[in-house]
Amino acid sequence: MRIPAVSYALWRVGSTETSLTFFFAPPSHHRSARRQSTPSRQEPTPSGPANVHSAAKLTLREWFATYYRPWFLVRRKANTIAEYGYTLARWERLTSNPPLHKITGELLMAWRARLCETPGNHAPQISAATANKHLCALLAILTKAGPPGLRNRDALGHLNRIPWIAPLRELEPTPRHIEIEQLERIYKACAQALHPIAQAVNPEHWWQAWILIAYTCALRRGALLGITWENANLAKRTLTIPANIDKTGRQRLKPITPEALRHLLRIQTGSGPIFPWPHSASTLNREWHHLQTAAGIPKPQQFTIHDLKRTAATEASATASPWTLQRFLDHANISTSLHYVAVPAELRDLAERLPLPPSACA
Repeated sequence: MRIPAVSYALWRVGSTETSLTFFFAPPSHHRSARRQSTPSRQEPTPSGPANVHSAAKLTLREWFATYYRPWFLVRRKANTIAEYGYTLARWERLTSNPPLHKITGELLMAWRARLCETPGNHAPQISAATANKHLCALLAILTKAGPPGLRNRDALGHLNRIPWIAPLRELEPTPRHIEIEQLERIYKACAQALHPIAQAVNPEHWWQAWILIAYTCALRRGALLGITWENANLAKRTLTIPANIDKTGRQRLKPITPEALRHLLRIQTGSGPIFPWPHSASTLNREWHHLQTAAGIPKPQQFTIHDLKRTAATEASATASPWTLQRFLDHANISTSLHYVAVPAELRDLAERLPLPPSACA
């Protein structure tokens, strides 16, 4: 058996870190075979202002279109690619759009500061979570342009060093919880729904079924709009959620309660989407808030569609185990599920059962 030679690289001093890299060099005939079977990539150029890699002279969007999207976003959802586009648009609008090798940590900090000053959808400024989302997308692109490493093996090496800044600290808000009395008022206000405007669809019945399925199945908006009648087994009262219609990326089986089944039968068309929506996403949000206004809920106290899922999480946490709650909410880990749970009534009961000093009870 032939033992491959061990090659050692010298100490490399190029940036703020000094590292010793070693690797097993396979036989030459293995290397040639691997070169023939592996798609060719442009090799990085030695560091130095006169030897900047040609790919590093591209702008961030140009590098994204040439390298990142075809190599690192294969078989990703269209929404994921669109989110990168939104981030790049904000980068181009708030910076001078320099080439890749001129992006520094200082420039990232200045861009983030200006980003945080831009107005949000429902607030004077965008939230820290939104700013971190755009920063994360930007750093993901820059990381693959940087040098390869143990945790970044497929990086292309077009940059000698990856610019990086820490994300903003996010203050975690209390999860919104819709009281059952409020949900009852919204359910009755569905009689004043104006959309969807579609053939053979009653807007009142559409929204009432939407509320029941979103609440009892703890589904996201993307899954609700993506499921079809082919995914529903009404005889067995089950709903199969395909893997490709929302962020989870896996197929799930949801039970349909008898009340939800009754509401589905009222809007059944036999084929196509269960919840057809031939309008924009903003129209969906406006209609949801229109129903809450009709239900007498003031605008500052109104809920998002996703709060139906948070409400289901809070109500289910009273009786479900942590593992069951995680599966019910389709989360990858239990810590995410706990972020959806508002203070349950059990905690109030627990606090009231604590012993108190007799003088405090007088």
